[in-house]
Amino acid sequence: MDIAQLGYDMGYKAVEAAVNRLEGKEVASFIDSGAKVIDSSNAEEYIADMKSKGLWE
Repeated sequence: MDIAQLGYDMGYKAVEAAVNRLEGKEVASFIDSGAKVIDSSNAEEYIADMKSKGLWE
């Protein structure tokens, strides 16, 4: 999944949940958007992955 897809998925899931709620359907209290937490323990790995995908200069 590329970074653009991740952002699209986050937005899509938010709108989908809002529409479902407006239609009276149940919506989960937690929706996994696929986000990653980047900290000092995994920052180098994350940067290397982004560089390999051409998403980091």
